[in-house]
Amino acid sequence: MTQSFAVMGDTHLVREASHWKALHGCPGGPTELSDLERNGWMTRNVLPQILKEIAGQHPDFILHTGDIIPGHCDDDEGQLAEMRQALQVLAQAGAPLYFSCGSHDGVPGRKGEVSLRECLYPYMAHQLGRPCSRGYYAFERCGCRFIALDYTAWDRAQYEFLEQALQNSAGQFVIVFGHPPVVPLARPFFTGAQYARDLAALFSRWKVDVYFCGHTHNQAASLHRFGPHETAQLMSTPLGYPDSPPVLLSDVRPLLPAEGSCRYGWGFLEDTMPGWWRVSVAEDLLTAQWYVLGRGLQGELRIPRGKRAEFSKIPQYSSTEGALPDAEEIAGVRLRAAGSGSPTVTLHSVEINGVRLPCGISLAYFDSRQFLELPPEVYGKLRRHCTIRFAAPDEGGTIGGFVLEVRKKDGSWIRSSVSPYYTSNPAYAAADPAHFYRTDHSRIETALVFRTEGSI
Repeated sequence: MTQSFAVMGDTHLVREASHWKALHGCPGGPTELSDLERNGWMTRNVLPQILKEIAGQHPDFILHTGDIIPGHCDDDEGQLAEMRQALQVLAQAGAPLYFSCGSHDGVPGRKGEVSLRECLYPYMAHQLGRPCSRGYYAFERCGCRFIALDYTAWDRAQYEFLEQALQNSAGQFVIVFGHPPVVPLARPFFTGAQYARDLAALFSRWKVDVYFCGHTHNQAASLHRFGPHETAQLMSTPLGYPDSPPVLLSDVRPLLPAEGSCRYGWGFLEDTMPGWWRVSVAEDLLTAQWYVLGRGLQGELRIPRGKRAEFSKIPQYSSTEGALPDAEEIAGVRLRAAGSGSPTVTLHSVEINGVRLPCGISLAYFDSRQFLELPPEVYGKLRRHCTIRFAAPDEGGTIGGFVLEVRKKDGSWIRSSVSPYYTSNPAYAAADPAHFYRTDHSRIETALVFRTEGSI
């Protein structure tokens, strides 16, 4: 008999009354207000539609990979009310839920943990039919061993719990779910460093069929080699604008996994292609299907028991990397950028083909919404081979992931090649020299290249 379950994460369900300070002039960080407004719109307009589509598939239960709420509320009362409202909304999917904890849901021993202690843990205890006073646990359903992890409280005790749970999983499909990726894909640094190292070591000792995660807000499917084993790392989030054109991760970011360590299925950038996973389990076959709101089934991965996993359906979307259009066809140009590692990382003193741009941008972290809009006088200076010069990052900082994005008057986008990252942090450069170039210079130069007509 085939059984099924759904998977989603990073709902960031906003209860506006819990964020009065941030929404009325006192945000706690540079992106908090814009994130609340954006996620609030998706809470009202996108999440209900996705829950309706999931409910129509009649899953036996749902896994949530964390960041149920945005958290960071005005006070404990607001945090608790937001989590309670989130659970009520998610119940619209019509199936029991099992959660892993994200950093926004509350962290044990820190501000905001009230939503864990008084809401999420009791909810999980009811689902499991046994006491639950922590964010990690295991259970069995559908002939599978499910293991939930809490990276916010990763320690030796949780490591030993996971080790024991994997040891006792022989003969079953093994599914682990946690909030951050084990292998960062297109969004560097966005994991727990020790957590990721420990999971990679354990996955190399015991076979894990699937690791479900989120945190990056990207949609992605990839297969990663851990010692003699291969594990599917599958990401999804209902966050996104359903009408936005799909943006391939490879069009705008270096993908990052070491060559030969990964079989890449697909990836789409944050804010595009809001989706979820439907997983069906028969006796000897696990099938993970990726659905997108309004677009239906887009991708599929089949994992036969004891055999090599294969992508049986790949989303069919063309790359936007292309030839530079004529100046009269251009409606706008922007330079996408990313930066992290220092609170003062800023892209400034930028020149494109020798033309100095009038301003810079603060690069808070590696999200999808950091751009430098170029003035119209630059359009005619663009060439197939563009040279970008900019100030080096501050000590310990990382900057890069540059791509020129040209919006044509017909509304379509054409993109250049993507640059690597440049860092003044020697640890980053040593850990991933293929993508992070160590620099001690005050000025950096990189090339962004548009394709020739007809090239692939």
